Amino acid sequence: MTSLTVEDDQNVPRTGQITPLAMRDQSRKIYIPFFAIDEGKFEIPLKAWRRDSAEKTSALPDRLYADRDLTVEDNVIDLARGFQKSTSAAPGDALDRFHHTVYGQLPSAVLVKAEFKITRQPNQFANQTEADLALFDRRLMHVFVRDAEDSDGPLTFLTRIGKRLAGTLVDLLLFVDRIVAKPRSVTTPDYLERISQPSSRFYADYTEYKEGRITEYDLIRRLPHVAMIGDSLTKNMYISSNLSLVRRARTEQQKNWFLDTDNSPGGIYSLYERLAELTPMVAVDHASAGARVDSGRTKDTPGQIFAKIRNLSQQVDQILEEERFPDLTLIWIGHNNLNWVAPLDADERKAPEKHLLRALWRFTKHYRDQLERLVDRAKKEKHKTAIVVYGLGNIEAFFRAKETAEVLKAKDPELFPYLEKTFEMFESARPEHRNNTIRLGLMVNEALRDVVNDLKQQLKDYPNVRMRYSDAFASADFNRIELYHPNDAWHASLEGHNFGAEIVFRSLSEDLAFLGIHPK
Repeated sequence: MTSLTVEDDQNVPRTGQITPLAMRDQSRKIYIPFFAIDEGKFEIPLKAWRRDSAEKTSALPDRLYADRDLTVEDNVIDLARGFQKSTSAAPGDALDRFHHTVYGQLPSAVLVKAEFKITRQPNQFANQTEADLALFDRRLMHVFVRDAEDSDGPLTFLTRIGKRLAGTLVDLLLFVDRIVAKPRSVTTPDYLERISQPSSRFYADYTEYKEGRITEYDLIRRLPHVAMIGDSLTKNMYISSNLSLVRRARTEQQKNWFLDTDNSPGGIYSLYERLAELTPMVAVDHASAGARVDSGRTKDTPGQIFAKIRNLSQQVDQILEEERFPDLTLIWIGHNNLNWVAPLDADERKAPEKHLLRALWRFTKHYRDQLERLVDRAKKEKHKTAIVVYGLGNIEAFFRAKETAEVLKAKDPELFPYLEKTFEMFESARPEHRNNTIRLGLMVNEALRDVVNDLKQQLKDYPNVRMRYSDAFASADFNRIELYHPNDAWHASLEGHNFGAEIVFRSLSEDLAFLGIHPK
C-alpha cells in the first residue's frame, strides 16, 4: 500500500507565483494491486490539493495533472523495483522510502508545489487476493489494465477449427449459409392484425400507417425491440464434429432459449415466444458461440472471421449501428473468459492467484467499457429503455452436473461422446482446476454487480433508462444432468433451453412493467 502525504515546504521560492500546499495532517493512499507488481512501470494518477485560506479548507481541483503524475522518474513508478527492502541497518521488514515533488497548474493559473512522502505499508489481510478485492480502487483500472489488453493464450477452440477449415470449406459453407441460415431478427408475424384492434396500445400508430402518414418500416420501428448479447450458452451450440460445430456457429440463429419460432409441441418455448404473447415485438439475437468479453481494440483472426465469432464489443457495435435502440437489452456473456488456465504454463498453474486476479480485473474493465457505450446511447433515446446484466451461470452447480456425467460415462462409455473434447475447448473445467474456476466466477459476478451499481449512479437524471444486475442465472439450480446436451454434457439440451427461457422470463416482470408491457 502506498501512503501519500502532502508536506509543507517553507523553503519554496516565492517567485513565479509558486504556492506550496500545506496539508500536514491529510494523506491519500493508493493500493497497488498484487497482480500488477511484476508488470513493470505504471503511471499512478494523483490530484494536487489547494488550501483555501479564507475557508480554512482544502479543495480538489477538477483535473488530474496528466503530465505531472506521481513518479519515480519520467512519470512512472517501477512496481517491481520501486519498493525494494532497505539495505540500511533498518529492521529486516523495513522498506524504502522516498520523496517526490509534483508541480502542477491549477485552473486559477497559480503554480503549486506538492511534496509527497512515499512508503510501502503491509496489508492486514490473510492473502493478496483478499487484499486486492478489498482495497483496489476500480477507478484506477485503466492504470493497470491497458486498453488493448485481451486474454492471452491460444486461440479459442472454435477459432482454431475455423482457421483449420477455412482453406478448403469456405465456398461450401458460404453456400450453406445462404440456404439454411435463419434470420437473427424476428418480427411477430401477426403484429398488423393485433395492433389494428382499438384496444391495442399501438392502435394510434396503426391508424397513421393506414392513412399513409408512416410506412410499414416506421410502424415496425415503433414496436418494442428486444436484443440479446451472449455467448454459446445462449445459442443452439454443442460439441460435435469440427465441420458440424462450425456450421452451427455460422448458421444457427434460432432454436435457442432466447429466439425460436417453431411452436410445435415438444420444442423450445423461447423467451421471444413468451414475450410475443404479451405484445407484438421485434427480437434480435446478437449472441455468438465462442464470444468473449474483449477490449474491442484487437483485430479478429482469420479463424474468428470464418467461424463468425462476435465478441462483446462487436455485439455492442451491432446494437449501436442500428437506428432503433432496443427497448430491452439482455446481457449474459463472459463464460469463455473463465478459461483462465489456457494461457498459463505448468509453473503458473501451480500458483494461479495473480493470474486469476488479472483475469478478473481485465474482464471488469472491458465489460464496463462496453456497458458504458450502451448506457451512453440509452441516455440519448426518447423512449424508455431497460438494460439487464445477468451474472454468469451457477458454476459450482454446473460442475456438480459435470461430475454426474463423468460417473455415468464411466459406467457406459457410449454416453456423452464429446465429453472429453470439452476439456480441449475449456481447460479450466478439468477437475484439478474447478475450485479456482468457481472462485473466479463468483468474483466476476461480484464485479458485475459493482459495475452496474456504479453506472446506475449516472442514471439518476435519466428516468427513461433502467439498468440492473440480475443473479437469476447465478443462483439457478444447474445441477440437473437433463439440462445438458447428450453430446457433451456442457451446453444446453432442449430442456436446458426451456429452463433458460423460464429463468429469464420470470426475472423480467418489473422491467416489462417499466416498459409498459403487462401480462394479459
